Amino acid sequence: DPEKESNQAAAATPSRNESDLGDKDTGPRQVKLNSYPHESFGTQKRAFQHCWFEKYNWVEYSVRRNAAFCFPCRVFGKNIKFDSFVNNGCKNWKKAVFIFGKHEMAQTHRDSVVAWQSYQATSNHGNIAQILTSAHASDIAERREYLRRIVAVTSMLGRQGLSFRANDESSESTNRENFLECMELLKEFDPFLQRYNTPSNATYLSPESQNDMIECCAQEITDTIVSEMSKSGMYAIMADEARDGQSEQLALCVRYVTEGTVKERLLALAEIKSFDAQSIENELQQQLQMRGVAGLKCVAQTYDGAAGLHKFLQKETVDLAEACFGKQAVRDTLIVKRTDAFATELYDRTKALCEIHNIPEADAARKRKQSKMGDFVVETSLGLDTELSCSQTLKTELLLPCLDRMVCELDQRFSTVDAGLLKDIQVCSPNSKNFLDTSCLTEFAKHYGIDVKTEEMLVARNFLARKREAGCPPKDMLAVHNLLDDDMFPSLKEIIQVALTIPVSSCSCERSFSALCRLHSWLRKTMGQKRLASLAAMSIEGEVLGPLSHNSVIDRFATFKNRRYTLMCPPTK
Repeated sequence: DPEKESNQAAAATPSRNESDLGDKDTGPRQVKLNSYPHESFGTQKRAFQHCWFEKYNWVEYSVRRNAAFCFPCRVFGKNIKFDSFVNNGCKNWKKAVFIFGKHEMAQTHRDSVVAWQSYQATSNHGNIAQILTSAHASDIAERREYLRRIVAVTSMLGRQGLSFRANDESSESTNRENFLECMELLKEFDPFLQRYNTPSNATYLSPESQNDMIECCAQEITDTIVSEMSKSGMYAIMADEARDGQSEQLALCVRYVTEGTVKERLLALAEIKSFDAQSIENELQQQLQMRGVAGLKCVAQTYDGAAGLHKFLQKETVDLAEACFGKQAVRDTLIVKRTDAFATELYDRTKALCEIHNIPEADAARKRKQSKMGDFVVETSLGLDTELSCSQTLKTELLLPCLDRMVCELDQRFSTVDAGLLKDIQVCSPNSKNFLDTSCLTEFAKHYGIDVKTEEMLVARNFLARKREAGCPPKDMLAVHNLLDDDMFPSLKEIIQVALTIPVSSCSCERSFSALCRLHSWLRKTMGQKRLASLAAMSIEGEVLGPLSHNSVIDRFATFKNRRYTLMCPPTK
């Protein structure tokens, strides 16, 4: 049907500005029609046959020109200028098979076919550079998977404060300590380690690589702490020093509020050579500069420990207002006990306890006071025992001196904090009688350069009053801080954050020294300062170490000793 043939040809023919031949990606355009346009050859009419596509896969047909072309010669051919299969196409359907066969034998056609096949192979599998890049990426992925096991073992040993190495790490050693032993145990149950146990991976088990991995874990911990401090916007310093063998160690801890909780973290552990105030200050400034937090607002510093209330004051979450309330409660309790009635009660209970346990009463003669200490004020015994033969003696010789000493110590607690500032801090606590007092909060805000709005405090009082009426009053300062919205109470929340950030004691530093004793035992005295500080961070801040991404540790490890090429894929262009 001529009309049907015309419609098929029109559907297969592109627009005038569009080519109807194939390209590199589509391949030869082989249009199959029920009937192709006929051309006259003398008295005969001949047309293109679609069966030629099966015999000559390089042939393509142009509906617009009603001509056959050679796809590889046209697209991939080089220096082919005068060839009908490239320029105008072949239209001699009478001798088409002969012409196709002759063209197929030409060297230029063969070269073009080879180029076409190479392009197809490249498209399916990538070029040489891509193949090498893919193989390199596969090797990197396997190395990183191997290092994930090493990071896991390193984190576990560091968090538990266990040693990594022993004196003899050879394969014949019967006690190679923890790191290599853990890797060997993992290999027994991990198919990946069994398959990927190559000599090149031995470098990642060397002492040098262990030190690098430990340092990377410690740096990731520090970066996490610094990130939390930056989000908080303010922090407080807690510093203390202690002797570690022949060296003096300075522990620098920080306190800040983040994500609705108060946190105290070890920021640095440094060895100091001089013990004067200026040297310690210089070291603190240097450590803060190195970690990039010197520009943050430091609201307080503390360099004292916590004794009298030790259990309560050692809590990280306790704030200064609650500590003052607790201190005053203990002081008032001790004052009440300065009576004859309590002395008599104490004497009777002591005497009854001695009778129950068959403890004889002291009957020694009173010793003479040593005259050589007569001109000195001492706080310890000089061998002069006093017989507590009655309640009055117990009161004057033991009870009152002990009570007065404890009360004096409590009075000195927080004495370095300005009285007015301490009062202002206390009004931030919901347990205070002057909770959210306008005048005190204004002075407190002024001290720290915070512009507080009076109407904001009024709205906050009404807001918290409704919370109390609803049966969910805030129990402490942290609860108040978490209830206040950032947008509704910005300045008031910042004031309370300052109050929460001010530390009560430097117990976090003391805990750091306790961990130091475990880490720097006499069997590990050859450990360097950098490794000691890194292991201390991993042991003390195990809470931060646990959730760390292994990939982030490996990325940092790759920057050490030019390991980027073997552990990190190059960025794609």
